Amino acid sequence: VNASMAAVSSVAQAGDDGQHTAILVNLAGADAAAAAAMVGRLSSSAAVQQATERAGFHGVGMQSLQVTACMAGYELLTTQTCSTCPANYFCTGGTSGREACPTGQFSVPGSSQPTDCQQGFYVVVAAVIPIPVANFTGAVADKFRAALAKAAGVDVGRVS
Repeated sequence: VNASMAAVSSVAQAGDDGQHTAILVNLAGADAAAAAAMVGRLSSSAAVQQATERAGFHGVGMQSLQVTACMAGYELLTTQTCSTCPANYFCTGGTSGREACPTGQFSVPGSSQPTDCQQGFYVVVAAVIPIPVANFTGAVADKFRAALAKAAGVDVGRVS
């Protein structure tokens, strides 16, 4: 597993026969993509069974699988996935959500602490573009923000 940390956080007897142990293991990925990839791989019971049997653990049964905390610079969504903290916010990680930068300050996506928010002035651009609102998707918005950033000579992370 491509993880920066793997730790057993609890061990307890499972059932009355004394023959089974319930464990809770925390795996920390290097970033949101790595965590999502781990969830994808661990969702396959065949892959888990094969890997645990090769290690000498026969009959392992997965009880649950969920993302419960995120690394700094990411926020935990209600879908139990981690997402990069958006521009103009900072995310301390864990189970905390995003927090807005103070008024008059901005941050780039992935900011993890209040000191990432910096003083700045905002320029508000109002425009009318020849695209029906039904066709104005997230991808179109991203493309428009990138064009404005290029025209203004700033990093796209400063355009929200």
